[in-house]
Amino acid sequence: MAAASTPAWREVARLQKKGGETIPVTTGGLPDIDGAPGGLFAAPSPQGDPGGFGPVALLARLLGNEVDPDVITTSCFIPAISALAADDISDPKALYQPITPDSSELDAFLAAGRNEGHTTMAEELGAWIVNEIVAGR
Repeated sequence: MAAASTPAWREVARLQKKGGETIPVTTGGLPDIDGAPGGLFAAPSPQGDPGGFGPVALLARLLGNEVDPDVITTSCFIPAISALAADDISDPKALYQPITPDSSELDAFLAAGRNEGHTTMAEELGAWIVNEIVAGR
């Protein structure tokens, strides 16, 4: 009887929080972080604007994949859990939990009340930043 073959796992990244241990990420064990809430890239517009998702769609097409803009309209660029240095990104449950000051390594933060386009300055965020500056923090 032939031995079962072991899949060829390749290391594709190393995750590490400040002062923490390095966590290798392999092609067979990627975290589910791509679907986590965070800054969104928009799909190309009917007018031809590539949008933030345009480069991803272009790459997918170059690799021979069909991209349906009615199905794939956004991709998550920077998941909030990563941007706020919170929790363990390899824990799928943590990706969708509220991020609290106790679970973040940042001194202070405010996340938008809903997913926004990447780099969108929502009014609530602008007001918070101004208040932080005025308070001298």
